[in-house]
Amino acid sequence: MTQLRSAFAADAPIESRGSDEWSSTSGILGPVDARSTGVGAASSLSTECLVETRPDASVDVVLRFLHSQDRRIERRTGDSFVAVDDLTVAGTHWLPWREAVEVELDLGPVPLSAFGTGTVVPVTVSGGVTTEPLGTRGRIVRSRKPLTGEIVLSGEELGTYTKLGVEVSNTGPPEPDRESAIRASFIETTLLLHAEHTRFSSLLEPPQPAVESARKCHQHRCFPVLTGERGSTDSILVSPTVLYDYPEADYPEADGRESVAPDDADGWWEADPASLVEPDPDVVVIDGVTVAKNSVVRVRRRRSGTPDLFFGGRTARVETIHEDARGDTWIGVVMLDDPAADIHGWSGRRLHLAPNEVEPARELRVAQVRFDPLSPGGTGAPDRRSSSG
Repeated sequence: MTQLRSAFAADAPIESRGSDEWSSTSGILGPVDARSTGVGAASSLSTECLVETRPDASVDVVLRFLHSQDRRIERRTGDSFVAVDDLTVAGTHWLPWREAVEVELDLGPVPLSAFGTGTVVPVTVSGGVTTEPLGTRGRIVRSRKPLTGEIVLSGEELGTYTKLGVEVSNTGPPEPDRESAIRASFIETTLLLHAEHTRFSSLLEPPQPAVESARKCHQHRCFPVLTGERGSTDSILVSPTVLYDYPEADYPEADGRESVAPDDADGWWEADPASLVEPDPDVVVIDGVTVAKNSVVRVRRRRSGTPDLFFGGRTARVETIHEDARGDTWIGVVMLDDPAADIHGWSGRRLHLAPNEVEPARELRVAQVRFDPLSPGGTGAPDRRSSSG
């Protein structure tokens, strides 16, 4: 019995990113043909991982993603409403925006034996329209497209291990343009697998008995890593982002959380590190060439590290140059061959590299590109809401 739930995440902005390559680590699953027609991302991702073969074993599969939601602002005019670009109500300035709804599909415990039969689980997420009044002056109208997809489970015994396969696909009909395609996409798609009465093997550092089997596991637009308490082997996170086993989230100070100094503070750390950060130095000099915002650089090939594996040799546009609290300089870039490069730049979704990881691409120049989700010809995205005097 599958359980599907969704919860409003009204202030979670989303952005369109579409590529089969690791440069687009957003986990977007576009509708059918979106990739081939150039309006969005490929429609599927798939993973294979190893679990010890045991007769009473089962694996719980949980799919999570975001569902695009449009927020329209309407002003009351007599007995009717008309869409407007902004509306101020009780000191709060409301603007149209694109939001997201969190969706979670829990398949429950699936016996290990069921993976070998090629089980297919349909995914259906309803669309709809909801309204929220803004006093007597207007209202918010939120709308979502319906989504359809499927999860395909597979399994193959490899000695003492079973190679589990999970493929997630968006089966929604083709869309004519990028705007409609992102509304019909699964966004930030991830999987969480939890094992009962068995244990997973790391694919990054497999134990000796699993080395050969680990080499037979294939991934498409995602990668599985062990998650949970360090050393535990009962849970796998399948993420479109490149991670190591047992990833940890760094949460900013908010909602009453205490600030805790890191173990290696060495006197540089303060509760308010913003006072130590120079966020926007104008330029950085690399190989005698001045690099600034909108400069074009090439990621160096050095045969080691994640940037070299997935981005080495590719060209990118510089979006930011900043220093962290330690005084180290970082360059925020977006890949020029990414179809959603302009949206990455607007949304702040950048790859951050050290100056020695890039080189100036002297033969290339690029014009500044800005993306505004409200006006394609605009110069930037406005705040979602702001207080006015």
